[in-house]
Amino acid sequence: MSLDEQDSKKELAGSDASKPQAVLTPESMAQSAHPSWEMKRSVTKTEETAPQNYGSGLKTVILASVGMLLLAGIIVTVVLAANGSLFKGKKKLSQEAGEQQAVKETTVKPTTDPSTATPTPEPGPIEGDGYISDIKQITSSQYKEMHDAARHALLSHDMDDIGLPDEVTIDEMNYLGAIRKAETSFGSSTIVEMELDMVYQVQVTDKTGAEPVKRQFFCSFGFPEVYQSGYVNSDRILMPSSIICFGNWSVHGCLDLDRLIAHVQDTGLQVAGGTVDESKLIPFEGKDPIQFEHHKHAKKLEQLTDQVIELYRKQAGDWMSFCLNGISELQGKQNVGDIEYVGIALTASPTENKNLVYIVYRWTVTDLEQDPPESKNVYWYVSFEDCIADGEIYCGSTMQNMNPMSPKEWVNYGMTNMEDLRAHLAGLRRGWTYEDNFVE
Repeated sequence: MSLDEQDSKKELAGSDASKPQAVLTPESMAQSAHPSWEMKRSVTKTEETAPQNYGSGLKTVILASVGMLLLAGIIVTVVLAANGSLFKGKKKLSQEAGEQQAVKETTVKPTTDPSTATPTPEPGPIEGDGYISDIKQITSSQYKEMHDAARHALLSHDMDDIGLPDEVTIDEMNYLGAIRKAETSFGSSTIVEMELDMVYQVQVTDKTGAEPVKRQFFCSFGFPEVYQSGYVNSDRILMPSSIICFGNWSVHGCLDLDRLIAHVQDTGLQVAGGTVDESKLIPFEGKDPIQFEHHKHAKKLEQLTDQVIELYRKQAGDWMSFCLNGISELQGKQNVGDIEYVGIALTASPTENKNLVYIVYRWTVTDLEQDPPESKNVYWYVSFEDCIADGEIYCGSTMQNMNPMSPKEWVNYGMTNMEDLRAHLAGLRRGWTYEDNFVE
């Protein structure tokens, strides 16, 4: 579904309407092209005087002088012509005139000194600008910019290589609506933080396998900087914490619309407006939207593919790196050995659509303050909720079992052997089923 696009008017830079404009006529054009044609020379008449007679002698002297001058001129001309100086001089003058004309024609008028030029301001909110306080304040041009940015984000890959591969093409990117969330300052209506989530129904053709496959999912794109002046920071986009694993590729989103909306609303900010119109849903593979399958939570480990488990391990590894950042401060007191992946555990409710997945690691912590130093195994886990049997995982809510700043406290926590680990995990949700694939 396409978004309305608002035409924008472009201003002509550098125009000055206050300056008078010359009106061209055939006569003026001819005059400007050939100005000499319309110019008249001014001729001044001299007064005529009667000739005076100085006598025949004077005439003879004058004639003789003129004859001598003519003879001298002829001799000089012959000498110059013999040496070629006369013609060389004319050729040299002609070349100099031509070079001056060429220089004149190729000379570029110098531009403004870059050091004194006024820099072009970066796009951004204007002074005193505020976040939108209502969905109705969003302009069609803002919607257009956010839609284009959302499509670009869907086609791009994040740092975890999550995104559509080249073999997957978008058939439909159907806009369903937007949800606005905001937080106001205490005791006032000033918005200090906001997020506008645009919600889409996405249908694609997957050609990564032997045969093309049609797939459908739902995705949201959060924009935390949408201003009343019309500016929107489309370079900053918040993607959903849920990830769908379609075989050998993954994308942010949910298989069901209601679960996506629940995740969008549960981010800490208060929902302040907006709607998602389910009447805009379009059919998929001939099925009416009301017939869309509702995907169930996984109940057994066999419902988790190798790709899903690998995706879980990657997300847990990111958390583990975050938690281990403080260990460098404890060097000289504790020493942490190599980290080893132990396996995955799943607990599920037998009556509700709920479950928890645990990714478990083990390493050796050596207490250097003991004499002799004492070493113990420590089991560390990260848990994830809402694991869907068809390959969808949720990484927005995680839980770990130990203080990330003190390995010594981890040892005192009691998670130092496999039996204690299993008993601990199985007892976290009373009445739930438990299963793991731990390797001793």
